[in-house]
Parts: sequence; structure tokens; C-alpha cells
Amino acid sequence: MKTIIRWISLLIHQDSCYSSRSFSLIVSCVAGFLMALALDIALLIDVSLDGRIDSDMEGIAWVLVGISALLTSGNVGKIFKSKYQKKEKEEKDV
Repeated sequence: MKTIIRWISLLIHQDSCYSSRSFSLIVSCVAGFLMALALDIALLIDVSLDGRIDSDMEGIAWVLVGISALLTSGNVGKIFKSKYQKKEKEEKDV
């Protein structure tokens, strides 16, 4: 547990080899996983009660879209940073 707390504090700390983008990536993935897990549990309870899904499928689809948007917003900064760093490195090499 101490190593996890130390690792998270290193992610938050500025000017370390770890970045805040990595922290947001991890937090968004964990949050998305927990929301998807909650949705799965709700569907399992729904099926176990009477053997069919009585939930609104359109509502479930919108929840999944929201989870996907959360994951995308958490990862887009890391993706663009690595993309532009590669371009800058290539320009310096030329």
C-alpha cells in the first residue's frame, strides 16, 4: 500500500520523470473500469431476477458512450504529447 501511495505522489509531483498526464490516464481508466463494472453488476442483477433484461437498452448505450468519452478525454493528452514529441525529435535530428 505504501508503494502505491508513493507512486501516486510521484505522478502528482511536478518536474519528476512521471507526468500528470500519466496520472490522469490511470485515474480515467480506473474510473471507467469501475463504472463499467457497476453497469455489469446491474445487468447481472436484472437478469438474475427474472431471466431477461428489462433495462432500457438506449440508456445503457448512452452510459457506455459516456464511459468511452471519459476514457478518451483522459488519454488524449498523453497521445498528442507523444505524437508531437516524436515530430520535434525528428525535426531536431534533420
